[in-house]
Amino acid sequence: MSPRRRWIGLSAIYILAAVFCLAAAMAVRYVINEREEYSRLYRTGSWMAVQAQTEYLRFNETLQRIRLSDPDATGADLLERYDILWSRFPLILEGEEALSIRSIPGLVESATRAFEQIQGIEGLVQSVAGGDKSKISELHEAIRSLEEPLQQIVQLAV
Repeated sequence: MSPRRRWIGLSAIYILAAVFCLAAAMAVRYVINEREEYSRLYRTGSWMAVQAQTEYLRFNETLQRIRLSDPDATGADLLERYDILWSRFPLILEGEEALSIRSIPGLVESATRAFEQIQGIEGLVQSVAGGDKSKISELHEAIRSLEEPLQQIVQLAV
């Protein structure tokens, strides 16, 4: 084998090795970027699920304070807590940030069931917020039924 052919053969091998190393480095970087993006989306989706449960607890606390005639708890506070609680579910069910957790089996069903229950108590919330103390027990029972689906959502998402 002539030195020239040998040099050309080695050059080709070195070029191919360099191209292979560059392609491998680019593939590793792509995988790392995808993993980081998935992790970010999963954390955001998990945060949304936990936030929904937190808002449920805050709503329930405000309802209990009204039940106990706490002068610092008003009907407006209850309506605000209800609105915030209500607002968490479209984010979980439709928001881009929660896309990663929506693929978890059972999560969408639990979130949909909880959201339907939340929508169904709006009249009771407005009655209690308007001063109708006779509806507090009924609202309390209705809101307690949300505890299980919200716990399922958090368990599935986290």
